[in-house]
Amino acid sequence: MGGDESALTGPDPDAHLSVGTVGLIDGLMLSPDPLADRPPAEDFEQIDAELSEVADEHHILAARVADGVCERVFEADAAESAPIGSAFTLYVLGAFVDAVDRGDLARDDDLTVTEDLKSLPSGTLQEEPDGTTVTVQEGAMAMVSISDNTTTDMLIDAIGVDQVEAVYADMGLQDTDGLTPLLTTKQLFQFGWEADDEARAVWSSADTDGQRAILADLAPGVEGVEPASVTDPRWQEGIDDFATASELCFAHAVLQACRYSGR
Repeated sequence: MGGDESALTGPDPDAHLSVGTVGLIDGLMLSPDPLADRPPAEDFEQIDAELSEVADEHHILAARVADGVCERVFEADAAESAPIGSAFTLYVLGAFVDAVDRGDLARDDDLTVTEDLKSLPSGTLQEEPDGTTVTVQEGAMAMVSISDNTTTDMLIDAIGVDQVEAVYADMGLQDTDGLTPLLTTKQLFQFGWEADDEARAVWSSADTDGQRAILADLAPGVEGVEPASVTDPRWQEGIDDFATASELCFAHAVLQACRYSGR
């Protein structure tokens, strides 16, 4: 195996696996879990204090979502907007529920994999051949359970960007600018990592209409994006989705209410 094998005889090690552009494993690293001997935090105050030691800015909202209500347990800067990554799919899920309610989509409708809709990992559907189908329900499950980016973009395509943006207010998003215009995951990869610094500067200074025009001019593929490079965030340049912890909790409450109402 190489390295210090004795370091891996204690608690379960951390495993880091990387997959190349052709879908084959190209790296595997096992290392001791740095938190194996660390006692758990006694309360949220301790978590907040320890995060303050290592991060200039952080946001916490611990809550219980019950009966469609977000019951706060602890919060720290929960009203401050921050990049939310894959949590934007909460709003796609809300739009999916509305589209089914309106009859625009049925849960057993098919979504079809095409080259134009294939994104980058996470997920698995990008490895499937064009013409592969999954149902709308299966797509929604993959979007939430494994953060499948290709499935997410297929759902956005089926629902419509305008319809996803239309649910923001009902799902508790106070400042919609942080999620408008809505970027598909593919567009995020293209503009965040394939575009050059000058293009990203133009994006940051453009208004919403200007940003929509920029997205419309993007090339269809992601061939120029190296998957390993997307670990370098672009949110400092305004290229991400933004919301507050409080808004995300409200969105969870709305979706829970949909679930228990049978929607």
